[in-house]
Amino acid sequence: MKVTDNNNKPNNKADEGEKLIKKSADHELLLEGRVDLGAEPIALAMVEQLDLMLSENQSVVIADDIDVKNNKRKDKKEQLEKDNQEQTAKDPQSDIEQSNTAGEGAVEVDSLSEAEGEGEVAKVLAEKQAAKGFGVYLSELSMQTLVLGSLGILGAATYFRNKDDFESPIIVSSETAQIIENSGSDQVVYRVELSEGQDSLDGINYSLVAGSDSVLTINATTGVVSLSVDPLYYNQQSYSFSVIASDANGNVSEPKAVVLTVIETLPQQAEVTLTEDAGIADDGISNNNEITVTGIKLGAKWEYSTDNGANWLIGSESADNETATFLLAEDGDYQILVRQTNTAGTVQTNTALPVTIETAAPELVAINSSVDNATITLTFN
Repeated sequence: MKVTDNNNKPNNKADEGEKLIKKSADHELLLEGRVDLGAEPIALAMVEQLDLMLSENQSVVIADDIDVKNNKRKDKKEQLEKDNQEQTAKDPQSDIEQSNTAGEGAVEVDSLSEAEGEGEVAKVLAEKQAAKGFGVYLSELSMQTLVLGSLGILGAATYFRNKDDFESPIIVSSETAQIIENSGSDQVVYRVELSEGQDSLDGINYSLVAGSDSVLTINATTGVVSLSVDPLYYNQQSYSFSVIASDANGNVSEPKAVVLTVIETLPQQAEVTLTEDAGIADDGISNNNEITVTGIKLGAKWEYSTDNGANWLIGSESADNETATFLLAEDGDYQILVRQTNTAGTVQTNTALPVTIETAAPELVAINSSVDNATITLTFN
């Protein structure tokens, strides 16, 4: 009876080992999609797309190896029982002794079998740990976990595939622009640029935000901004506007505020003349002490000198007219120069204009006559 009881003990251990193997096999079947948990076919297809399977035939090899060892253990036990029965038939007196011996042998076999079973269990657990995928024990994952994981991966792929549907345009062009004054009207002054790769977004449309300078327009398709007037620094030093971009899906960019600065140019050389050249033309002598300056740049500071640049007097701090005049203080000879200064620099006339002003009538200081020559000479101051 002891032999029978001892034989039952290792069989229970073997059953536990087989249950572990069966559990591993069940997990393998689960991973292969052969267990129907009520999941939709598309979910199983998603699981199959995940490259998370154990190495091919891994669970089968483990199970076969344990089955072979269990069979060997069973054969050894049966051989011991057979030998015990034959010995008992030959020597009945030794029945009890042989039974005890056989029992001890069976116990020894059971102990060895139990150790082997535990070793196989440890081996299975070790191989399960080595068969991790993405940092988890795949054999412990449920179908729901795998399906949710696959949905996450496929969802991410769908996002990158369809990200244009909800990706807002991003304007990366500069917040500043410049234009040279007096350069003409209807010029392109700015071009909207989107973040790299967004030029291919469907249905991109550009527009100016309300409040932008009215003299600016934008091409809705190309994002080109134009200035409809000829820029003049004196009239307006800068223009402000904001642009936005939208796509066919209704996504709208953040507004990009831009300042267009007008670059002022150097003044030209002014021209200086006598307002009235009395007497002989172009002789530089006049009884009118007024001097006329033309070619003054609007907004520029202009000055004049009557002593060939030794001293300067201010004509205007900021000219609001292109022509101006000034008066010479008294009669006499002058060397007149004019210069202009603005944000771009200073320009001065190259050559001084010689001017003589005589506003007082000449006085007769002497009268001489000659009988011999029949002449009269008048001398004035």
